[in-house]
Amino acid sequence: MKRTPQRRRSGTTAVETALVLGIMLYLMFSIFEYCRYLFLVNTVDQAAHQGARYAAVNVSKPTTFDATDYTAGGTTYTNIKDYTKNISGGMDNMLSSWSVSVFPCDMAKLAQSPPVIQAKSGFPTTVYWNSCAFGEMLAVQITVTFTPVVPNIVFWKSSITLTVSAVTNGEG
Repeated sequence: MKRTPQRRRSGTTAVETALVLGIMLYLMFSIFEYCRYLFLVNTVDQAAHQGARYAAVNVSKPTTFDATDYTAGGTTYTNIKDYTKNISGGMDNMLSSWSVSVFPCDMAKLAQSPPVIQAKSGFPTTVYWNSCAFGEMLAVQITVTFTPVVPNIVFWKSSITLTVSAVTNGEG
């Protein structure tokens, strides 16, 4: 019985490893980037909800309290915009922009189907965030810009703008 000589296969393992490793790294970084985005969405959502609640229990503060700290009786109260940033746990440092707006909701727009979260007419010149009466709705809206670490890896744009709104009853 005569043995046939095997052909040399040197280097095929390296080529196969490079191909498989490239695909696996692509999938792994795509999953990491998407998870980071989901973490951002959840964190901003929680910050908006906590900010709305904080605004609702502080409607007795001055109209500038949405952006300026308030001091009364030796106690300093953190303003609503900084409060939402603090709730985010430093997430705002990973974003290219972070803006917070606090406003009383237009109840007619909120009653539509689907609901539209929009400020009352006259805001912010004649109607202020803390002018909502008991039972009226108060909203905190956070707009952030997310920049993926490697945007082309998951076919995303170079930046993604996300707007999250939270609505709660005013306690004024």
